[in-house]
This record gives sequence, structure tokens and C-alpha cells, in this order.
Amino acid sequence: MALGLSGRYSPGVLPLITLAGAEEPFRQAHDLLKRLAGLDVSTSSCRRVTKDVGGERAAQHVTGQAVTPPRSAAAWDFRLRDEHGRPTDATVAYVGIDPFAVPTRGPDGKRCWRMLSAALLYDPGQEALVVSG
Repeated sequence: MALGLSGRYSPGVLPLITLAGAEEPFRQAHDLLKRLAGLDVSTSSCRRVTKDVGGERAAQHVTGQAVTPPRSAAAWDFRLRDEHGRPTDATVAYVGIDPFAVPTRGPDGKRCWRMLSAALLYDPGQEALVVSG
């Protein structure tokens, strides 16, 4: 098991294959892996890897074991990059907006709808600030 390889795929590639296989039909997962990661994983390999890893996770669940990422996984770096790809001191801010319709009564008594939104502004280095309006 040199270089952390226990099979055909590295520990860094297995989660990509498994995620694509779990989220998409296996044929589409094959195409997605090719387009986004440059990985040429056959449809049958995508199916096999996804089912194997899914079986391992199901066994962990049945025995009450926690599923945790491997310790070798690098932490996410949310810093913005400069034009040369070097990290800066600035971090990425994420905005989430969830609009929803609320039934109300207008001045004439007729039913009408108002759109409201809940928003979340998140900076991975800070606490979340929830704003609604």
C-alpha cells in the first residue's frame, strides 16, 4: 500500500468518483468526472467504486461508527487568489438568499402574495450573520 493506494484509485480521487456516482446516473457521472477533473473513469468503474464505498459507509452506520474524513485531507483554503494564483489576506464571502412567498390580504380584502427573503452572509473566518427582510 505504498503512496496510500489500496486499489486502483488514490484516496484523493475516491471521494470524487463516489460523489459523482451518488449524485448522478453512472453514465453522467463518468462524463462529469471527465469534464471537471480530467478523470477517465469508466461507467462500470464509477458504479463499482460508488457501490463499494456506499457499502462501507452503510456498514459503518449499522455498527454506529462515525464517518470522518481522513486525517491527510488538507483543510480548505478560502483565501482569495491574486492574478498569479497566490493567496491573499482576503477571504471569500458567501451569500445565501432564500426567497419565499407569503399569502396576505390586500387593502381590498383579496388574497395576494408577498415575496420575502431570508439571507445569510458567511465568511469562513467569521461567525455567520443572518439578515431577513
